Amino acid sequence: MVLPNFIVIGAQRSGTTFLDKVLRAHDEVYLPPYRKEIHYFDWHFSRGADWYRSFFPSNGEASKYRAIGEVTPDYVFEPEVPARIAEMLPDSRLVIMLRNPVRRAFSGYLHHARSFNDRRSFEQFIAEQHDAIERGFYARQIKRYLHLFPPHSIHIMISEEVFQRPQSELDRLA
Repeated sequence: MVLPNFIVIGAQRSGTTFLDKVLRAHDEVYLPPYRKEIHYFDWHFSRGADWYRSFFPSNGEASKYRAIGEVTPDYVFEPEVPARIAEMLPDSRLVIMLRNPVRRAFSGYLHHARSFNDRRSFEQFIAEQHDAIERGFYARQIKRYLHLFPPHSIHIMISEEVFQRPQSELDRLA
């Protein structure tokens, strides 16, 4: 099996689902079918590399694709993930989709409220859900990657710019 040459690592609630759909529509891009987020480098790391490899095409099939990747937005936030990715995929490209941190936090709140029928106010949610604010400190998160990957291998996209000028931003990514 061929391992990814790119990973969309984050951030949550920043447009990664949109990016996933766009990438899936491209004939030369492979993303694991039926599953946007693999969560190998955070939740499922103990399952081992063979489990991760099973999501990607064989050598013969891989030749059809210019890019093979995965999209798991939590990867940018979890502190143990950068070293794991660097060890297994040292030459991979990383894509980080960022969003205005306040809008990202509020979107996270709305998503949580819908998913879990949570009736707390936004203020309560922020006070009690500590990572809701922490996830918006992008510089801390990106710094962990810059210690392990060269800057040219990290592509940062701003969701507000992507939604305002989708074609030029996607051309830049390509």
